[in-house]
Amino acid sequence: MGYEEFCAHLEQCTEKVVVVHLADGDTITTRIHGTDEDIRAYYRVGSMLNMGAERDRLVSVVAVDIMEPPGNAPHGPVNELQRQEDGAGV
Repeated sequence: MGYEEFCAHLEQCTEKVVVVHLADGDTITTRIHGTDEDIRAYYRVGSMLNMGAERDRLVSVVAVDIMEPPGNAPHGPVNELQRQEDGAGV
């Protein structure tokens, strides 16, 4: 990948909110910078994540949801912490 191609790729790498659904019913919600293609390759369905703390607990990724964070989306939902009620700020 050349320099110009790399710079063009970086422009597409915006911050996204990712919800990773695991085979055991757990989910991981995180923010990541990248294209949708990069994110789906990183959290590939069928790949295994080690969710163990004291010993290995491998769990398979079953689905990945990618969303724009509220600050990036032109008409995204308002973050609950930023919502003003009765004219008072948080």
